[in-house]
Amino acid sequence: MNRQLLLSFQGPHHPEILSRLGALLDSWPVRLLDLHGLEQDQIFSGLWQLEWTSEQEPQLMEKSLCSLMQEFDMQFRLSQSEAQPRREQRFILTLLGEHLSTSLLAQLLQRLQQEELLVHGLQPLESQHLRVLSWPVRLLDLHGLEQDQIFSGLWQLEWTSEQEPQLMEKSLCSLMQEFDMQFRLSQSEAQPRREQRFILTLLGEHLSTSLLAQLLQRLQQEELLVHGLQPLESQHLRVLELQLRTHQQLDRPRLLRDLLPLHQQHHVDFALQPESLFRRHKRLIVFDADMTFIQCEIINEMSQLVGCEAEVKVLTEVAMRGELDFEEALRARVRLLKGLHRDDLESLLRQLPYTPGVRRLVRVLKQLGYKLALLSGGFQLFVDHICEEFHLDYGFANSLEWQDGRLTGELLGEIVDGQRKAQLLQEIAAREGIVPEQVVAIGDGANDVQMLAIAGLGIAFNAKPVLQERASGQLNQPNLDALLYFLGLSGQELANC
Repeated sequence: MNRQLLLSFQGPHHPEILSRLGALLDSWPVRLLDLHGLEQDQIFSGLWQLEWTSEQEPQLMEKSLCSLMQEFDMQFRLSQSEAQPRREQRFILTLLGEHLSTSLLAQLLQRLQQEELLVHGLQPLESQHLRVLSWPVRLLDLHGLEQDQIFSGLWQLEWTSEQEPQLMEKSLCSLMQEFDMQFRLSQSEAQPRREQRFILTLLGEHLSTSLLAQLLQRLQQEELLVHGLQPLESQHLRVLELQLRTHQQLDRPRLLRDLLPLHQQHHVDFALQPESLFRRHKRLIVFDADMTFIQCEIINEMSQLVGCEAEVKVLTEVAMRGELDFEEALRARVRLLKGLHRDDLESLLRQLPYTPGVRRLVRVLKQLGYKLALLSGGFQLFVDHICEEFHLDYGFANSLEWQDGRLTGELLGEIVDGQRKAQLLQEIAAREGIVPEQVVAIGDGANDVQMLAIAGLGIAFNAKPVLQERASGQLNQPNLDALLYFLGLSGQELANC
């Protein structure tokens, strides 16, 4: 019978430790169930939940872990965990003030304990002005996380006395021994940091130790330091956010291209975003229509009604791969549709195959106050129908010319190609007072490249290689609502929407 283990570790954050740990675990019969980690002032603390899949005891793996941790001067504990189903309420208590003192913290935690409220995480919100029992210390920063009843904390203190803090350290030692906890008190050097920070989101049915080992090794080569690991709860997918920082200039498109082999090997999707105020505060989502919002190419469906399906399909595929000018290919296909009666399109409008998850996605985004737009290289007739059914805010596409209820084979007005899509995205954002960093664009073809490049987050959805290689994220799932995890939402948060 498989057993669940909990690995907790803490110590100096060496750039190699996580990649070495991932490689070590990949050499043993274990599966990753959950990952938590955080770094503060070059001290890393992790809580990793594992499933031991062998009938043998894990003592040999524990010895290997011991050697690795000693090499990097880290403390660790490997214990058996009992995964119990939890029925609980969760809350966020936010404290704000010029000074958050140790006295306040002691009284607050005592009061929470009386209410049987368990603190399972501490996360500061950085500010230049917001800063915290019996010892001359001030709290500068607090981090903490809990997994399977194991708590790990990183607290940054300022010692305000001229005396050495050895007596306080002895008191801490007694307290930690009482509760069977390991601890380390060390001097930290607060250095001004000039760095870039990013969030790398992983999404897939399985996140294996092999994937983790290869990914961490690749990030190390880019001099990207992992300073946090945060899973997003999900019922059907494994979602993990890696918090990264670097002092080097990062070429995001190149890194994502380099990660494509991992996506293909492990069937895991990636999105890489700057860690900024706008990451969880997007306000506009722009969708392509064909093969993104709906699961068909409308013009191919229309061609079946006039018997030119083969010719149109070839032109569509070539255009979507970027091998033929979009406008040229579009006009050639529309000419083949000449004579099609408007009434014949009613059945297509009634039977549009919407992408799985799109109704839930729109409902959640609307509830959260997003503006939604559909920008299509297809036809306005169909976009108008979709916008009306889903109450979308904007919809733009190409206008067909009709005469006596039949197509003339020509188009009216400006062509909505890749460049026009990008222009429309900018115009909509400007009209709504939204900056590009707050825009998400999602599409599947070559005519979406420019649109995705402008958006703060550009997602290639089950896309052609030409777009996969240029997007800031890939989503290769059947359900479009998986996009919500790239917005930083967890399964628990979505359950309340």
